Amino acid sequence: MIAAIYARKSTDQTGASDEAKSVARQILRAKEFAVTKGWTVSDEYIFTDDGISGAEYDARPGFQRLLTSLRPRAAFQRLIVSEISRLGREMLENGAVLKQLDRAGVAVWTYLDEQQVDLSSFTGKAMLTVRSLVADSERELARARTHDALKRKVEMGHVAGGAVFGYDNVEKFSELVGPGGRQKRLYVVRQINAAQAAVLVLISELYASRHGYTRIATHLTRERVTSPRGRGWAPSTIREMLHNPLYRGEIVWNRTQKRDSWGIKDQKPRSASQWVRKSAPELCIIPPELWERVRQRLEHNAASYARREGGTFLSRPRSMDGYSRYLLTGFTACSVCRGPVGAETRMHGSRGKRRKVHFYACQTSRRRGHDVCANTTALRQDVLDPAVLGSINDLLDEHILKAAVDRAIARWQAGAAQHLNRRAQIERELLLLKSRVARFVDAIGRGEAVDPLLVAMRADEDRRRALEAELQRLAEVELVAKLDGAKVRADVMARASDIRALLGRHTTQARQILRRILVSKIEMKPVVKGGRRGYRFIGKLSVERLLTGVALDTRAMVVAPTGFEPVF
Repeated sequence: MIAAIYARKSTDQTGASDEAKSVARQILRAKEFAVTKGWTVSDEYIFTDDGISGAEYDARPGFQRLLTSLRPRAAFQRLIVSEISRLGREMLENGAVLKQLDRAGVAVWTYLDEQQVDLSSFTGKAMLTVRSLVADSERELARARTHDALKRKVEMGHVAGGAVFGYDNVEKFSELVGPGGRQKRLYVVRQINAAQAAVLVLISELYASRHGYTRIATHLTRERVTSPRGRGWAPSTIREMLHNPLYRGEIVWNRTQKRDSWGIKDQKPRSASQWVRKSAPELCIIPPELWERVRQRLEHNAASYARREGGTFLSRPRSMDGYSRYLLTGFTACSVCRGPVGAETRMHGSRGKRRKVHFYACQTSRRRGHDVCANTTALRQDVLDPAVLGSINDLLDEHILKAAVDRAIARWQAGAAQHLNRRAQIERELLLLKSRVARFVDAIGRGEAVDPLLVAMRADEDRRRALEAELQRLAEVELVAKLDGAKVRADVMARASDIRALLGRHTTQARQILRRILVSKIEMKPVVKGGRRGYRFIGKLSVERLLTGVALDTRAMVVAPTGFEPVF
């Protein structure tokens, strides 16, 4: 009898049994239990999740591998856990999982009470419901205990989260020496880091002096000021720091709810009435007079955006709803840093005749500074857009598409006879595998050793699946071999003509076409030619995507030429 083991340790150890606090211990005890039952446990069928909440089901990789191993047929007949709560701590989810295991022919055993989970009778199902309710209740109590403990830490001025830029986390220990000669850590407090605090004051001064988020981030990156995450400064980081009340001496905790009522991660804001506030003047970094100047500018900027009655913005940012008035936004990438090449507006022209002109430039370089990305090339939209569309239209030329389609169809038709021979070989081998399975079943019925037979059967099953997949591919190949080449070419030409017409219309339709036919992002490589800067762009279009419902070789790609180099 083959047995599998599932072991899980929760992120929340409050109130958990000693058995539930160690994955290694659960595995050891489960193996010992299997020996007493005469079951065989293979390392292949040991599934673990270390440090993941029992309220999570989809986000547990070990648990998901366990469920995947049940299809198409489970290779084990027993699953050993320490207790039902290891499978999860949500009653309804646990019932569905146990039903799935039962239908796969896998019996669940808990080694702590040496009992099998009984789903065959009303009494067994009732007992399971009670045990699941207890596990669910324990999760709720553990969450309440953890929340209460963190709240007490905040009220005493102790750290209840991770590190914050501007402060060092300092551990406080008990004077008493415990077992092993080590002191017990009591709590953690924050202490101002002078170097980082100076950076925060500089950010506030720059913002109060009418510098924007992007300009501040670029300045700090250029000056090689160490950022919180180590890869340059981002405008979003600047904004977050300017809004953090801790820097002006106030601890605000419990502003967000990290999990929903089912225990699943789903961060949402809490109402202000649930926030916990504590004055902490010893942690103040931004002086009151400086903060007042920052606050005035933040409020002035916020008031410039149209809002609804409830305070929400009247419209969503274009990047959120997928709309952009710039053709290439989202479809291009910088060859230097792999970041986006997006649009920006600059004033252009001589004094008195200046006007707004749209450019494409690397957004990483613009937002995080030239030290993060050295690509400073900016190209006018009215130069780059026509160049890219012109190259795509050139590739949709009738002669190029005809050659691509003819080459794809000819390749399949040339191997049609060989494919038919391979089909016959596969069908013969599948018949042999079917007869071998029947012999294995007979051997097991005669009482022969089960383990070697199961290993051989699994190998044959893997081979059968591979052969059936190959047979399916051959069927598709034969379908393509019978296609009417002239009809396919005509269909491709008609659709290419439609696409050329749509690309010449307004930006929204052109962007929809690009999203359909581009294989990957267009790579924008900065070049210098004749003393002028520009971009060489390289991209791929898929011929297969020009068709819907017609089988064509998906490997038939058309590569955009690199000879066109728009410059200004």
